[in-house]
Amino acid sequence: GKRATKASASARREKEAQNPPKKRSWKAPTQSDAAETAHPEHED
Repeated sequence: GKRATKASASARREKEAQNPPKKRSWKAPTQSDAAETAHPEHED
């Protein structure tokens, strides 16, 4: 059970990395967008 959860988390991260940054929209769509646009070279 725990192994499946870990594997799922890993797969989920890989999927998110492949998919567009729509998941981080829930965190801060404006801030994320502004930060990426205002500071393109500032990759935190």
